[in-house]
Amino acid sequence: MTPPKNAVILTHGDVDGVCAAAIAKTSYPKAEVEFANPQDFISKLDFLSKHDCVVILDLGIATTKEAEAQAAFQKLSKTSSIIYIDHHIRPPGLTTRSLACNRIVHKTDASTSELAWEFFKPDIFYDFIAVLGAVGDYTEKTPRMQGLIEKYGDRRVYLETLLLEWALMVAEDSFKLGVVEELVQGKWPYQMSIMGAEADYIIRRQRTLEHYVKEKAETICEHVMLIRNPPFKATGPAATILIDSDNVDVGLASRQDANSVYLSLRRHKDSDVDLASLIEESSVHFGGFGGGHKEAAGGKIPVNMFDEFLLEVRRMLPKEQLKRTRGLNVEFIDTKIIKRKLFKEILDRERAEEELRESEKRYHTLFENASDAVFIVDTETGKIGYTNKKAEKLTGKNRDELIGMHYLELHPPEEAERHKRGFIDDVIYGGAADKEALVVRKDGTRVPVVISTNTLELGRKKVIQGIFHDITERKKAEEELKESREKYKELFNSITDPFFAMDKDLKCTYWNKASEKFVGISAKDAIGKRIKDLFSDSEETKGAINIYQNVLKRQQSKTFMSRYHLKDREYFLEISAYPTKDGLSVFVKDVTRLTRVEERRIRAETEAEAAQERAAIIDAMGDGLMLIDMDGKITSVNPAYEKMMGYEKNEIVGGNVADLMKKEVKPEDLKTAMGRLKANTNGKVLDPITITLFAKRGREVPVIITSSVTKDSEGKPSSLILVFKDITKHKKAEDVAFKEP
Repeated sequence: MTPPKNAVILTHGDVDGVCAAAIAKTSYPKAEVEFANPQDFISKLDFLSKHDCVVILDLGIATTKEAEAQAAFQKLSKTSSIIYIDHHIRPPGLTTRSLACNRIVHKTDASTSELAWEFFKPDIFYDFIAVLGAVGDYTEKTPRMQGLIEKYGDRRVYLETLLLEWALMVAEDSFKLGVVEELVQGKWPYQMSIMGAEADYIIRRQRTLEHYVKEKAETICEHVMLIRNPPFKATGPAATILIDSDNVDVGLASRQDANSVYLSLRRHKDSDVDLASLIEESSVHFGGFGGGHKEAAGGKIPVNMFDEFLLEVRRMLPKEQLKRTRGLNVEFIDTKIIKRKLFKEILDRERAEEELRESEKRYHTLFENASDAVFIVDTETGKIGYTNKKAEKLTGKNRDELIGMHYLELHPPEEAERHKRGFIDDVIYGGAADKEALVVRKDGTRVPVVISTNTLELGRKKVIQGIFHDITERKKAEEELKESREKYKELFNSITDPFFAMDKDLKCTYWNKASEKFVGISAKDAIGKRIKDLFSDSEETKGAINIYQNVLKRQQSKTFMSRYHLKDREYFLEISAYPTKDGLSVFVKDVTRLTRVEERRIRAETEAEAAQERAAIIDAMGDGLMLIDMDGKITSVNPAYEKMMGYEKNEIVGGNVADLMKKEVKPEDLKTAMGRLKANTNGKVLDPITITLFAKRGREVPVIITSSVTKDSEGKPSSLILVFKDITKHKKAEDVAFKEP
């Protein structure tokens, strides 16, 4: 059902009323909850007209209040829809039409909680609330409630209801509201935080009430007792305490204000007195009213007529209904002991047991569904006691094969001594982290793993928990990186011009053979030294260092001319410095012999040769590369880009790079990519970016894109170079292409 925008729930504050309110609130979660008693709830209806829906629960209407109830309900119906659910005996003149209700649910053989459950039809998860309300109101004999008692177990249901009833007996409305909220959260009474927080306070109030009743109780007639003005306005609990006393069949508790006396009546379970009939028939003679159940009832009497009312009660009580077997009430004594001495202990114990069960359940779930293989090993025997699903997958053995196996059987025989020492250290020091090892699978293959261990107490045994993380993919990636470094080393050693690499402190990290020949310093002597220590301390060297530092700072490549004196000769050098992730890479070309006339011819030849060499380098690169002219036209891509994106070169070259990006770039990255492209085509080079591309067949490819701009002889941007680093497998690995292994 669609919940109203502004609803209120008006309910009785006993167990049945509180549970019924919780059930209603599962359907109307934003509804306010207010508490009332049957004697005066009609007067509260005038204050509820601001709500578009009013739900009235467990509040019976006495025959003497029939006309007043009709008027109040009909007035309220002009501003609010009304749902009235109750199980008390109702005057025959009160109908859905006469009360102007949208819906009345009324049965006398079921609790209001059960009726609310049938009306609101909440999730089956909340059915326990209905059975708590029914047991609390002594109306649990219906087939539905008997089924729920069987479902949850009578011990649990009755103990939980006892705790709830005990807590609500002397509770204030704020506490009752807290109980409603926690019931809606699906919590049984012993799970409620408000119970634990208020347990001591509730017990103190209950003891105060019991002491007051013991000291102030009056005898009305044989087996009938009265208590006046009990503390906390707790007339219902006070009457209940009276009937728990020996030889008391009927307990009356009264609360007096300036004009009226409010009554609660309770009878002993072995008595046959019909309290509802008693209060309704007797009160009407004195200008009052009353009603309820046979076992429990309430009423309201004018102050000046109360003594006469008590005489009438004594006269009306049939003596034969007050006769019951006397003697020691063992059940009563046990209940009082539970209530007085063990309430908090039971609450704490039940909560602790539930938390332990939940903790064990969570651990089992985490253990079984862990992403890594887990082994639990007995520290005394070294045998495996427990494993999870991942352990079966890692070893290729089923759980029955693994349990009972010695932990050394997981590893190669040649590693046995190392693992024995490690096991002893784990027992002594409580575990260790990140030990690399090999696991031998059932088929004999070996799997590299990283093992983390810690010690645990299971029952009375000390065990070691070992978490085995499969690092097969990591090892494969490391091997691929190693092979990649070797290929780059061979590639740059084959270059005929000097090439060297530096870190961010301008220390040499790579020095090719052409550099050895040209400078006269071996790679062994060059690597690790600062660049200023490899060349003469001249103005040219200082100028080159300044340029290198600017390239590092701005992350923009730079080509410049410089003059050097090496081996008693003067050289004119064209030096190109490119920023890398770890520093700089530097290409050096000797242009000393060029004349102005020859320079044009040789430069053309040299550029062609250089283009071929660069093309060879580009084609050998493991990273994708794309060349673009300043109009955005793609002029070339290398094989690595074709392989990475699944396109042939002829499908891409000649096309517009902006159109290609709209097709390849993931939507959330497109704005960043297009902004970067616009800046690049304007001659700007910015920091590398990380985005995700879509390959030709839709596969997502995360990449790091680095850009650089080449310039013509006039210093104007002539082309754009984009380098695509596929980080699918190596996103966490460092770019060590130019590092010495």
